[in-house]
Amino acid sequence: MGSASDQSPTPNRPAFPTTRWSMVAAAGRREDPGLRSLVAAYDRPIRAYLAARWRLAPDEVGDRAQDFFLELLQRDVLSLADPARARFRTFVRAVLDSAVVDEFRRGMAQKRGGDRERVPLDAVSDAPRHAESPEQVLDREWRRSLVERALSELERELAEIDQQTRFAVFRSWYLDDGESVDHVMLAERHDIPRHTVSNHLRLAKQRFRAILERLLRDTVRDADDLEAELAWFFGGST
Repeated sequence: MGSASDQSPTPNRPAFPTTRWSMVAAAGRREDPGLRSLVAAYDRPIRAYLAARWRLAPDEVGDRAQDFFLELLQRDVLSLADPARARFRTFVRAVLDSAVVDEFRRGMAQKRGGDRERVPLDAVSDAPRHAESPEQVLDREWRRSLVERALSELERELAEIDQQTRFAVFRSWYLDDGESVDHVMLAERHDIPRHTVSNHLRLAKQRFRAILERLLRDTVRDADDLEAELAWFFGGST
């Protein structure tokens, strides 16, 4: 069975149109579409990071995630993000860690017993407690979130042009881990010629990658950063 990670960076990409993070910049201007995109992209990765890094209970994870997005509305937090210095995910981690530590300090300043404990004392540590570090958890969930968003958009686009079979072939080849398939099997399953399977896979993969590139463009500053992010994304490393 194939793998979506088989793809390599595509040459001759169109020139990068701007040197700003469009999704981040839009959210920073409090434009609803930009903020919705930011929430869609980062809500689950942020929750996974908070649980792994700070070992918060589910309700606390939800509270801290909501607090993060409220910060984007109530304060000019995004103006501090500098794509020249670090990935946006690194900036997100720094803001989250700072917020949790501040909350912990406020809780310690209150009269003991008067409020629930927000963060365990031993959680304020950089030492990972699992085989996978909190940073790796955030990256993994960010990658998964991107894949799911791209797949959803690809499925919608292909359905609009009556190409549901193309998406089904793509999904079976790249995503169905429970079975091993080849082109002959897919041709028989969908009652199409074998060469059509190859065409479906090629065209769907191209469009899937284009959607991923567009989503990634929203969080990088230029073409070089986009290339590096694509290499990280498909290489599976951080």
